[in-house]
Amino acid sequence: MPLSFTIARRYLFSRKYASVIHIITGISILGIAIGTAALILILSVFNGFEDLLKSLYSNFNPDIKVTVVEGRFFEEDSVRLESILALDGVDKVAITLEDFALFENEENRSVGILKGVSPAYRDITRIDTMVRLGEYTFEDGGIDYIVLGAGLRNELNVNEGRGLTNSSRLNVYVYKKARGGLMNKPYRMKPAYAAGTFAIQEEFDKNYILSSLGFAREVMTKPNGVSAYEISIVDGFDVDQVKKEIAEILGEGFLLRNRYEQDQKYLKIMNLEKWLGYALLSLTLVLVAFNMLGALLMIVLEKRKDIAILKSLGASEQMVWKIFILEGILMSAIGLGIGLVLAVGIYVLHTNLEFGLISIPQGSMMTAYPSSLRFSDVLIVSFTVIAIGTLASLVPASKAKKVITTFSLNN
Repeated sequence: MPLSFTIARRYLFSRKYASVIHIITGISILGIAIGTAALILILSVFNGFEDLLKSLYSNFNPDIKVTVVEGRFFEEDSVRLESILALDGVDKVAITLEDFALFENEENRSVGILKGVSPAYRDITRIDTMVRLGEYTFEDGGIDYIVLGAGLRNELNVNEGRGLTNSSRLNVYVYKKARGGLMNKPYRMKPAYAAGTFAIQEEFDKNYILSSLGFAREVMTKPNGVSAYEISIVDGFDVDQVKKEIAEILGEGFLLRNRYEQDQKYLKIMNLEKWLGYALLSLTLVLVAFNMLGALLMIVLEKRKDIAILKSLGASEQMVWKIFILEGILMSAIGLGIGLVLAVGIYVLHTNLEFGLISIPQGSMMTAYPSSLRFSDVLIVSFTVIAIGTLASLVPASKAKKVITTFSLNN
């Protein structure tokens, strides 16, 4: 063990200090511990919300989504589809077609997005697991059915189910370019019945109604129309690598986005909030570091004679400087260790309680705040705490280095 570290450790745990130095040192270590625990727990909560957001969007968004760069629609190409399905790593491909539509149920009307989906969409997104009322079906006995987002269901006051009643019937209107005389209607209407209601996330629930691909193509008058190819990837394959292979098959003019890129704007906001919280809590650690700085300066004053003796025995100024740098690092490390234990203990307790330590009011899809502890965050917080402690010890270390040997020995 290096001599400088041994001396630093003895200075920190020495009982010869005045009691006030012990108190200030203890307060500094406690402040670092609380700040460390708060940092880790705050980051864990943001991680939990990020994971929750990803899981919610995964029930509506595929692993890879293919759209056109210009415009909203393109024609289905069976040859390219077969080539994509033949790729290693590609599990299934769903064809979707969506456009704005007006939905009418008796006296209730609302504008939303009609999204027609092929059968594979169910397996790719697991959307059927998000159906809260009714069932996920689009056709039965020649009758067209649709599945509504919870928000639109409430606006339209629809009753879902297999009963062909007026309260479950929706007239779907889609705008089309008028051709011919003035008497031609600028829209196409097709009726359907509500089969079920899904609840994923407010953005989807208030805007989307799902139908079969055939129903959407008919009401939109696009027999081979496609808005997107939605693709699922086999577990264990690199999504970005498969995306490159699909891009080579499709050629130019197509935009391919993985799951993160589809939700990029929301995840960026979440990450921004997370690191803003991290920055604000780091500032509190900087304030705590002033207590550490004061404690170290008092130790330097207390140990002036010891420093002078060390220099007389041949210790260099660099060694004295190093002793007090290590003193600050040791204080930070002790606070860090206590904070990590405290944070992990609170995290384990929160995740193992049914309603957590902080519960969420009834009516929410969760009973407690989501939380996810990540090793990368622990490393970042550890580096931050040690860095702040090191910076706080620079001034006391410089003061100790400048202690005059003869003056100190005579005193």
